[in-house]
Amino acid sequence: MPHFISIYYSTYDVKGIRFDSATPTQRETSKRPSLLALVADSNSKIELSYEDGDGFTNTLKSVYRQLVSEEKITEEVWLTVVGYGPFEFRTDLKRVSKKARAPAGGHDLDKIFGNELAELSVRTNFQVVTDAQAVVTAGYWEMHAERYDKLGPIKAHGQTVACVIGGIGLGGAVAGPYGEPIGSAHHSEFGHTRIHMDGRDDTPITICGQHQGCLQGVGCWAALEKRAQKFCNDKKIKTDEMEFLFANPDHEIWKMQAKYISQACQNFMFATPPERIILGGSMFELAPHLVDMVRDEVVTIGDEFLYFPADQVDKFIVARRLADEALIGGVHSGLRSAQTNHSV
Repeated sequence: MPHFISIYYSTYDVKGIRFDSATPTQRETSKRPSLLALVADSNSKIELSYEDGDGFTNTLKSVYRQLVSEEKITEEVWLTVVGYGPFEFRTDLKRVSKKARAPAGGHDLDKIFGNELAELSVRTNFQVVTDAQAVVTAGYWEMHAERYDKLGPIKAHGQTVACVIGGIGLGGAVAGPYGEPIGSAHHSEFGHTRIHMDGRDDTPITICGQHQGCLQGVGCWAALEKRAQKFCNDKKIKTDEMEFLFANPDHEIWKMQAKYISQACQNFMFATPPERIILGGSMFELAPHLVDMVRDEVVTIGDEFLYFPADQVDKFIVARRLADEALIGGVHSGLRSAQTNHSV
């Protein structure tokens, strides 16, 4: 039987945020990106932080070599790398200037890594998916397990699952039957969908360099920080802006943030519609009160066109830890690819 390994790449560690470089800040808690890995058949996990100068490719190779050695892997491996994308890979032998937008870039990356991984004497099938795509895949199979006993093996595959990932950026994805991300031929740009500006946002702040008024531009950490900065300056509050914001979870800025994220949920509800929406990323992990605020906003905007169990909104919109879901979804993506290629 083949082995299934998922490696998750994060630009912030589990203890804090690394804000977008477009907003200079002294609150960077970690300049050391980290890799988390999961080996499905043994449920082994490792974590490794590394300096930016090490190069992602060399670090990935080192982590993979460590996994193969420690787990005594000798058979075929389906390796899935999960990250926020787009990805830029470098090796000692060649530089890849073209950024590979996952997962379409997976074919190019297979060529890049092929020779390096071959020396491990383990046949490795390599693919890349975004964190949002991995999260909806994991969420799909979680719902499938819940539905299987009630509906049977065929109808259990009838749902769709969506997610909104909030952090350095803000985006999302949706998965259909068998956990396949919809639109998986390219990197999802859901974060650049347009939304309506909140009336309380009297001087709208958007940090997207491509669009005015898109979801990511008004809702990522950097935009949230700028709103807090403006409020503190206007009120002559001399304190750390983000500390002020976290100390006031019922502040109007959070209400605006919930309004923007609820519009992202609404877009999915009109388009797919999903049977579950997952909220993940550092934004919801460090500000868990935002989850209930988003739920309240979604219930408020609900009408006859939005079908969801309003009396069970806590089951319809759920919060999940991004790193855990990304690793699980990566394993499921590898398994699905293996099944498609008749390897299992």
